[in-house]
Amino acid sequence: MKRFLMITPQQPTGNLKKNVYEPVGNSRLTYGETSFPIIPTIAAYAEAGETVSLVTLTYDYEHCKNNLIALKNEIDSLSQTSGITVEVESILVPFDDSTEAALNSFSKLIEHIEESDDLYACLTFGSKPMPLVMMLVLRYATSVIPNTCLECVVYGQIDRSQTEPKAKIYDVTALVQLDEIINLLAMQKTPEPASVIKRLLEL
Repeated sequence: MKRFLMITPQQPTGNLKKNVYEPVGNSRLTYGETSFPIIPTIAAYAEAGETVSLVTLTYDYEHCKNNLIALKNEIDSLSQTSGITVEVESILVPFDDSTEAALNSFSKLIEHIEESDDLYACLTFGSKPMPLVMMLVLRYATSVIPNTCLECVVYGQIDRSQTEPKAKIYDVTALVQLDEIINLLAMQKTPEPASVIKRLLEL
């Protein structure tokens, strides 16, 4: 199954604005207005008539719960216009950034990934440890769960330095793949690994 992973945003109710995200590095991510970069990702990679899974980690926190409702409303709109069925699963976790809480979030997320899943993830929202947790989840899934494939990882940025905020959605999949390459080079004790990585980056 195509499985999309994200963190439910913490922004106070009313502060999570809709934007048209300009795609960087992946033109497939072109989309209209949305508050959630995972929406363009689903629209880009799921097809009409297809059923996909969206798993979001939600803090036990009022603003997160309100933003989860907003997310589900946008998913409903996407489904109506695209014909894509999105099964939304929210994993409720304590509002806690301790190492123990992060490990608990990791454990809960990997429980929702199955053999032969195609994985997509959004690193936009969540506290500082959450992108690290998501990276570990993706690394675990593609390394341990049979036939699981990483397809796309995105990050949404809002540039507020201008009068009119500018939104961009970046395809950062290569960063996750680089982590896997580094581990492979280390395991194989590859001579001059930095040179190998440099050549790969120049491709």
